[in-house]
Amino acid sequence: VLPKGEKKFRQVMEWKETGPAGERSDFRWNFNIRREKDGTPPYWATSAQFGDLQGSPDAWECIAKNVQVPVGKWFLFEVFWKQDQKDGRVWAAADGKTFVDYRGQTQEDTGLFVWWPFKVYVGTALNNYPNPLYQWVDDVELWSDIPADASAPQSNTFTCETF
Repeated sequence: VLPKGEKKFRQVMEWKETGPAGERSDFRWNFNIRREKDGTPPYWATSAQFGDLQGSPDAWECIAKNVQVPVGKWFLFEVFWKQDQKDGRVWAAADGKTFVDYRGQTQEDTGLFVWWPFKVYVGTALNNYPNPLYQWVDDVELWSDIPADASAPQSNTFTCETF
């Protein structure tokens, strides 16, 4: 749970490509849970950017404010990605509700460098938060394609925007 009354985020998964020697990654994407200062319920935000830079050219973001973020309970978190310079896909759902289904460029050039499937990152803004920040993970399955019994993608649950 993120503190109320403050704009915060919690990153739950991320992958990065390698970058040129001495520089940061070429390309990365991540899944975040965000909360605005106005106290509205937390929501899903999936983003991609080149060179670890917010607002980088050709970056994209999918926001799903009408897909509930389960708080304080176990939930099914499904993710599929296909790395490709043109024909990639990033799809994810929480408790059967799709919150992103992006198709297009999901790779710059070098392929996967690092993958954090269980990332718990909240940024420096929450370093001194007095309560513990954790998540539990159970029953991990890795597939080469979207499994036949995966939650069916729904339309109109998110908006994707290219910057």
